[in-house]
Amino acid sequence: MSDATASRIASFSEYRRVLLALLMQPRLWQQPLYRAAVLRQFNLIMAQSLMSLGLRAFILGFLLVAYVLVVVSADVQVAFKIFHIALFREGGPLITAILLLLSQGTDTTSVLQTQRDRGELAWLHNLGLPWPHLLVLPHLLALTLACAVLTGYFQLFSLLGALLANALLGHLDVFELLQRALPLLQLDDMPYALLKALGFGLIIGCVATAHGLYDRESASGSQGGSPASRALVSSFLLMSLFNLVVAYVFYGVLFYGLL
Repeated sequence: MSDATASRIASFSEYRRVLLALLMQPRLWQQPLYRAAVLRQFNLIMAQSLMSLGLRAFILGFLLVAYVLVVVSADVQVAFKIFHIALFREGGPLITAILLLLSQGTDTTSVLQTQRDRGELAWLHNLGLPWPHLLVLPHLLALTLACAVLTGYFQLFSLLGALLANALLGHLDVFELLQRALPLLQLDDMPYALLKALGFGLIIGCVATAHGLYDRESASGSQGGSPASRALVSSFLLMSLFNLVVAYVFYGVLFYGLL
């Protein structure tokens, strides 16, 4: 077995280890200490993400609909239908998760790695404290919940951008626009988007904390790169696989309908 294969197997074992630390204590988050830590981490993620994510979502929604209306010369209903499938249903959870991964996932890995290298894990262990739960649970739950909430936030602002583009380029007043466009939003797709968002957040949390706590290969190791960069690649690959599986389960399609 090659070093690369062995390292990949070890990584999946670490992801399972982190996930089991959460699943073995399902009521742990209800304790004041853990609940406060989760809320503090969740509020930090939201404060750092809301403004930039909302602006990106608004611009993407506006540009997508504007492109369909002007370049493709489609009508308002076709443009809004394309927006719903491409950005609201499919792109919203995935784009939000990628932005969250780039901004918070790598930071989580780096912070936990620093705590480990400074001996804080050994200090907590010597005090008899359950350090895997103290360190893993706040990051894992906060990233999972934040991904779901930020996905809804992304969908809202992309919808506002799409409505503005339809109003300006489709030459419709507000009442007529809402009457023609909003019924095209299929609320039946919301459980699908929510499931993807929660899954993406859980993947980001598991991979980021696993590499931060257990990845001891240096940047010059056999895999190359830092633990944060390896966590980034692993998260993206697992998110892509999860996205394909969920799309196939819900709609029977792979690669956005190509298969």
